[in-house]
Amino acid sequence: METIQGKRTYRLNRLITVLLVFLPTASLLNAQTQEIIPLSSSLYAEIDALYLIQGLGSPSTARPWTKYEAALILHRIDPIKLHGAAQSTYDHIAHELAQRLRFGFDSKTRFNVQGAFNIEMYAHSNTEDYVLEQDWLYNYTKRKPLFFLDMALSFDTHIFINTDIQYGRNRVTNADIFHDVYPQGIGAIVPPYSSTIRFVTWSQTYSSAFKTNIVSDIAGDFDYAWPKRADFVFGGTNWNVVLGRDRISWGNGHSGNFIFDDHVDYNDFIRYSFFSERFKAEFLYAFFLSDPETYQEAFRTFMTHRLEFRLLNTLSLTVSENIMYLSNNVNIKYLNPAFFYHNINERSLFNAIAHAELDWAFKAGFNLYSQFVLDQARSLGEVSFEADAWGILAGIEYGCAVGNGLLTVAAEGAYTTPVLYRRDKIDFLRLNVGISNTVGRYWHFDYIAYPYGGDSIVGLIDAAYTVPGIFDLNAKLFALKHGAMNIFLSHNADGDNTQRTTYSGSTPSGSAAEISTTFGLSLHGTINIPRFSQWLTLSVWAELDLFLIENKLMIADTVYHKEGTVSDIQAIVGMRISF
Repeated sequence: METIQGKRTYRLNRLITVLLVFLPTASLLNAQTQEIIPLSSSLYAEIDALYLIQGLGSPSTARPWTKYEAALILHRIDPIKLHGAAQSTYDHIAHELAQRLRFGFDSKTRFNVQGAFNIEMYAHSNTEDYVLEQDWLYNYTKRKPLFFLDMALSFDTHIFINTDIQYGRNRVTNADIFHDVYPQGIGAIVPPYSSTIRFVTWSQTYSSAFKTNIVSDIAGDFDYAWPKRADFVFGGTNWNVVLGRDRISWGNGHSGNFIFDDHVDYNDFIRYSFFSERFKAEFLYAFFLSDPETYQEAFRTFMTHRLEFRLLNTLSLTVSENIMYLSNNVNIKYLNPAFFYHNINERSLFNAIAHAELDWAFKAGFNLYSQFVLDQARSLGEVSFEADAWGILAGIEYGCAVGNGLLTVAAEGAYTTPVLYRRDKIDFLRLNVGISNTVGRYWHFDYIAYPYGGDSIVGLIDAAYTVPGIFDLNAKLFALKHGAMNIFLSHNADGDNTQRTTYSGSTPSGSAAEISTTFGLSLHGTINIPRFSQWLTLSVWAELDLFLIENKLMIADTVYHKEGTVSDIQAIVGMRISF
């Protein structure tokens, strides 16, 4: 009798546990909130870690998510199988997703205002060779504004609006050195001998031995490029439409992603998403500037179709076809999400790039992931005058619970051909315009996604330990071998950017003096004190980055490589008070 009674008690306790765990998740699903979770949120890393531990592979890598989509993703995790730190992490995620905007006008409309004061200090040892934003791992995108204010409004469960105000340091200062004319142009976005182009060749901010984020020269050092996030979301149970300005990420690459990557400041876009338990479709149209001569007239639209299939609980496949569209007018037919872009052969208007991801959790705690991007290739029997352009990225991840936190480790490698993202009429370089009171208009160049562009071989080991909401520590060891091809080098063998892509050579291309090799070690730690006071939260963080570069790319009056080895030690300390 005691044995039977014990079994009944065990079953009753088990049932109560199941109900207590699953009812909060069900209520999250029923809430159907359209609030967007910013990519800076720790929830992404925490959910990724739980998927690793349970052998579920990767959750959707098209990010950011709305809270409803995050609740659906969390619903796939079986909390009964979680213990210790994994269980507390699950509870922390569920608690964060259940949070609503703090104030209400009535039963349908809620709003919130929250802000932060950030103090950051930056120091480095080599002020002669490390003089630009791209010479820092902790660059403009990562550096915090002195003051930040976020405002959000939701109506019922269908509409969400947010925007921010920032007071921080600009990307440039009036003490910087600029280059005004670049004879051969820059890619396909700046024509030869453009008289309007201005980009930084020496930065006072990034070359200084010591700097803070406190803006002393309001007229010349204030950043006008805000809001960084401004989203209007309209959606339902398993779909949403976003008109937004935000960071976007496609893929779980630790060194970067090939189509959209969160190393950029922000993207302006329209996005349509539809998602269910095993399928997600995303149609995204991102808007980029064209060349400086006509940027107020012509425009470039990056039109993307992405289909994500969860074939098994452990296996995911994603494919996308994407084109850059350059025109002075909008042809509505190309906005049709059912349009098959690859059949458009008008190269003066379009440039196509295809992409695929494959994730496989072959064992609980482990996940294999990969990405492939195809920019240009020849089919069998096809004659092509242009070089092939593609990239591949692959890695393995491991996750487990250790003590009160979660440990994740990833090892990754990537390879890109020299002319990835490069074409003569329409390419995949991005052009951002900035404004300063004292400098006027200036330009910043980047790739649309993968931060190292083409001509790269990358190896990386990334380890992180997180106690949700309290503490996180990250260590990253990476190596990069980069050939001669860069944003400023012509894609044409004769140096004519208006002609076809005939640059030759395999990765890493160029002479021995033009091939750079980078080794880096990065350590970052953050401590959060959530009960600092009744209304305030205190966070402190520190980062130490060590760099060693052979044949470093330099940008002055002429782009060149500095032969030999240079090194730098970079240190960052910060504190935030949030309310």
